[in-house]
Amino acid sequence: MVTGVDLVVAQLRIADGETLDEVLGGAVVVRGHAVQARIAAEDPWEGFRPAPGRITALTLPSGPWVRCDLGVEAGDAVPGAYDSLLGKVHAWGPDRATACARLAAALDDLVLTGVPTTAPYLRAVLDRPDHAAMAHDTGSVERDWAPEATARPTPAPTAEPATARAVHLATDRGALALRVPRHRAGATGAAAAVAPRPERSGPVAGSTPAGDPVAPMDATVVEVVVAPGDDVDAGAVLVVLEAMKMELPVRASRATRVDAVHVAPGDRVTAGSALVGMSAPESG
Repeated sequence: MVTGVDLVVAQLRIADGETLDEVLGGAVVVRGHAVQARIAAEDPWEGFRPAPGRITALTLPSGPWVRCDLGVEAGDAVPGAYDSLLGKVHAWGPDRATACARLAAALDDLVLTGVPTTAPYLRAVLDRPDHAAMAHDTGSVERDWAPEATARPTPAPTAEPATARAVHLATDRGALALRVPRHRAGATGAAAAVAPRPERSGPVAGSTPAGDPVAPMDATVVEVVVAPGDDVDAGAVLVVLEAMKMELPVRASRATRVDAVHVAPGDRVTAGSALVGMSAPESG
């Protein structure tokens, strides 16, 4: 987006025997700035937990200066066996501030329902003063940019894109019709459309009403840390799951004793499956 060089085409041409000078046709000139938002099937409000599932609706932003590279469509299943990255939204501008503003507008217009994604979190990051001032580093997300509870998106009753108007332009390639969105007051496409996982409390990844831990998503059991009869402290790791190339420790919500273990390493579990049976808390 900043050089006009298609890197995939360049790689293929070089692999076919052309020289770098032949492929590039001279010096590479960098113009302006480009910013990328990586849209992953993860829930930022649950510690960026992987979120496999099925995409129920998808509307991509469009228009000049915006490019979308996504590998999914509405109706596609997002499996737990692969990386959580769904795709990328890019925006170009003559300077960094303009590129960021255009990316923010593009994320406002993005509609993706069915699984939580990083889109609303990234949209909020673009509004942070320290991001605008470039006073951030690779540790900012973990150290300073925890998702704000009040900014957590809520499911929208409908996933309708913003009302749009048609614009017709005359170009050197003929007439061009564009759809220009009008933003709805009080809502953004990304924030309004991404339905989060239900709220959970305590250090356990998921639990039954009785407090027994369950799988928070479809996953593979990597390790079982406890055995029946073990006494565990609150927060102790019971089982380690893997989904989307990420490991998730499932922890005890309270100090108790393990009554039963329902899974073994290598087992595939579905969301809500019981993992470990815990002794009932003592009354009184």
